[in-house]
Amino acid sequence: MFTSNLQKKIFYSYLALMAVFILFITVISIYLLRREEEIYLHNMENVTIGISNQLETNLINMNRICLQVCLNKAVYEAFEEIDKEGAERSFEADSYLKKKLQEELLGIVGPDLSVGKVCVYNRGGAYLSYGKYYEKMGVDYQEVLLERYALMEDALQEARSGKRVYTDTELFGDDRTEILTLVRFVKNVVNGRVVAVAETQLRVEELLKNIVPEMDGTARLFIYTQDGILMYASEEEDRDRDFYFDYAGEGGYRRTEIRNRESGGKELVSLAVGEKYGFQVVYVEAYGRMFRVIGSFVRIFIVLLLCICGASVAILYRIADRLTAPLTELYSSLKKVRLNHMAVRLPEDSDIDIIHKLNLGFEEMFAELGILMENEIRANLKAMQAQMNPHFIYNMLSVISAASIEENPDKVSFLCGELARLLRYSTSDGNCFVTLRDEIAHTECYCQLMKARYEEKLEYHIAVRGETDRITMPKMILQPIVENCFKHGFARKEGICRIWIEAETGEEGWYFSVTDNGTGIKDTAVEELKTVLESNGAEAVAGMQEGGLGLKNTILRLRFSCRETIYCEIGRFDDWKKRQKGPEVPTEETDRGTYVRIGGRKSD
Repeated sequence: MFTSNLQKKIFYSYLALMAVFILFITVISIYLLRREEEIYLHNMENVTIGISNQLETNLINMNRICLQVCLNKAVYEAFEEIDKEGAERSFEADSYLKKKLQEELLGIVGPDLSVGKVCVYNRGGAYLSYGKYYEKMGVDYQEVLLERYALMEDALQEARSGKRVYTDTELFGDDRTEILTLVRFVKNVVNGRVVAVAETQLRVEELLKNIVPEMDGTARLFIYTQDGILMYASEEEDRDRDFYFDYAGEGGYRRTEIRNRESGGKELVSLAVGEKYGFQVVYVEAYGRMFRVIGSFVRIFIVLLLCICGASVAILYRIADRLTAPLTELYSSLKKVRLNHMAVRLPEDSDIDIIHKLNLGFEEMFAELGILMENEIRANLKAMQAQMNPHFIYNMLSVISAASIEENPDKVSFLCGELARLLRYSTSDGNCFVTLRDEIAHTECYCQLMKARYEEKLEYHIAVRGETDRITMPKMILQPIVENCFKHGFARKEGICRIWIEAETGEEGWYFSVTDNGTGIKDTAVEELKTVLESNGAEAVAGMQEGGLGLKNTILRLRFSCRETIYCEIGRFDDWKKRQKGPEVPTEETDRGTYVRIGGRKSD
């Protein structure tokens, strides 16, 4: 995907910025969601607290009316007289007293009838009522009253506040109508003697008509009595649900998150509890429904953001690739720079101005560098020519002199010709680059002269395969390596000295090798030499600048001059012998020699 570290840095830097941007947007979205949740919960709080306060107001009004009934002198005296007589008595027989007492109740309730009905009854079945609800009393009404009085008496005795609020069906009315009832004892304030029970009643539907707002279908509202009885549910199917009631509820407001017991979905709950009567108003909203619109917007926004990010990443990748493509070509071109190929090739149609300037700058630099390097190579070659061992010339002249004394003119002529050719090749100021065939011919000339000197003590073999005239390299590459065989390998050699020279060219590259059967070199020296040869840093360049004649100098000159990838192998004579095919190589027990192979593989 990426072809350079620059592309990776540009791409990853952009991804980091996009990640920060997405994180920022995510934080803002979460904040907005939380803010919206707080606003919605605040609205739920206002609804629940408003309903709870209005319920409390209505119950306080019902309690006020009930308390006034209990404290009314005429009502108390009428029921006290009946209680003292201890007989079952009905107000139906005394219409005057009934009318008088109903006028008292009217004065307490008022003409607007803020409660639906007020009724008073005792343990003997005496019953008095006033209100707007129609009553249909059967013949067994007194039994109903006696049973109801017993229940209310037990309930009020358990109540510490002296009053009790509960929901029930309407007394002597429609059994299907749910009604809210507040009950108190009618008793003597001095001795506490109970003479009757007073109730104020209001239909639940009428009570909640102006209190409960219309629900939008997504929210649900529940109202519970202090005992946990569900008095109201906004949805008919929720009439039997009591798990929203908080038995630990105290007066005040709370909000929380719960899991629905049936669906397991997350729900937001706002709960308000009346301080005096303990009625609980519960506003429930499914979390997913509440944020359905916001959630849809967030999802669309996230998808849109991801699309924008994906498109911007693709565009960025295209831009980064366009910016780095010339640099990648420059890098590839720089890898192909050699001493005889000091140039870079970049696309000339690039519309990036800096790339065009960079191309011109490299062309100028390499033009100057090519001149400097060629001068350096010529200076290096002249230094090598000047450092040619004078003892070699002295020895050759001695051999020629001996041949003349022996009156062997053919040998003298041959040696003079070979020496002249050797000196001409070594000291000429012409082209610094020659072919591999020229190097082999020069090396063969050197070997013939050394053979004339050492005679039967020296044997050399040259094997050439392939078109060596097509391989170009710097002058004086092969002969110095062969010369090292005499300097280092044969210095303390006893017996016949043998040298094998091989050269081969092919489609994959070329190589030449020099093998001797001399005394060889130590393993530590081989490892050190390999380390130096593998180095391409300042140490290697310094070795080239010093103009060394050794293997190190040879490798460096080839690496600076040839297009191919130059490699070098150094090994033992025994290793080379095992790799040979054909007739067995003649050896002696003292043969330890060194094997050096230098070649060039074609670069990609």
